[in-house]
Amino acid sequence: MQRNAGGYSGTVTDTFRTLFISRKYPPSKGGMETAAVNLYERLAEVRPVKLVKFGWSNKMLPVSMALLLVRGLWHAASRSTDVVVIQDGVLAPVGRIIGALTRKPVVVIIHGLEVTHTGSVHRALMRWSLPHAALLVAVSENTKRLIAEQYPTARVTVVPNGVSDEFYVERSRAELDTAVAALAGLPVERVATSTILLTVGRLVPRKGVRWFTTNVIPSLPERFLYLVVGVGNERAGIEEAIVDASLADRVMLLGAVPGEGLLDIYNRADVFVMPNVPVEADVEGFGLVALEASSTGTPVVASNIDGIPDAVRSPGNGVLVAAADAEAYEAAILAVDSSPEARARTRAFTLDNYSWAASARGFDAALTSVTSTRR
Repeated sequence: MQRNAGGYSGTVTDTFRTLFISRKYPPSKGGMETAAVNLYERLAEVRPVKLVKFGWSNKMLPVSMALLLVRGLWHAASRSTDVVVIQDGVLAPVGRIIGALTRKPVVVIIHGLEVTHTGSVHRALMRWSLPHAALLVAVSENTKRLIAEQYPTARVTVVPNGVSDEFYVERSRAELDTAVAALAGLPVERVATSTILLTVGRLVPRKGVRWFTTNVIPSLPERFLYLVVGVGNERAGIEEAIVDASLADRVMLLGAVPGEGLLDIYNRADVFVMPNVPVEADVEGFGLVALEASSTGTPVVASNIDGIPDAVRSPGNGVLVAAADAEAYEAAILAVDSSPEARARTRAFTLDNYSWAASARGFDAALTSVTSTRR
């Protein structure tokens, strides 16, 4: 039987059946949710996959873990499941219990924060469960390194995230100016005459938005307008930095921007910035938003730390600079070529080199190695 739902076509075989368990799944939103649904859908094109998911607030973690454990056990024990996939390390304890009771191999995807979180209970659960997985799949080389430091005997492979071509829109520059002006509450003329910098993500210290506002924006020409999409506990600090630097007319915090609004901003932005700064025990596992932006043609300027180098390549879809280096950021931003020709090259590079089809092939190969070894 042939399936094709996004570029990874192939023959579905009954070689092994996969149970895919995720606590990060739509309707909740975020990078891990995007990764989960895309990996599952592409994998299901070539392998029989049963999805067990919980797609609601992280505040319900104990409830979600209990429900996923019960449902996962039922499917692993009563169906012809050959391998169990746990979509993030926080669920690794669920995976260990299922593996122990059903004798099925368990593969755990690690995004980064699972192995850097300093909470004593969390670390104890990770020590109890991660070393017992048949395979740990890291989303970046940096995540693999972090795993190796703490669990040197664990079997680890790297399968980077991908991006689907759903962020690009065919709209004129004037149409995008109008849409973004409405979202930001600005005159259309102001948007049309601005060079727009964009950051998308949770407002937490490691994202570096506060640092970037304080140290880089004041040095850039006044034509630069910085738009920030996202919510988080760092918002008050960023607002304070905006006031202190008298940048209320140049830095706009837009909060959560859903659906078409986000697509309009991605496509209108001249440069996407990821000004991440080092924060102890808090890492950027990969940087999926960089791929989302560059898949529309918007070039990326990002910090060369954590898992970001796996998502941003220079030359290709962006430029990597030293973290917390204001002069390097300023120079890189001023040098970016965002002409239509350059944007077309950025978009093509991203879609050619980062696809969920490629990620699914890599993940499928990892699962095959686990089941082959077990047999």
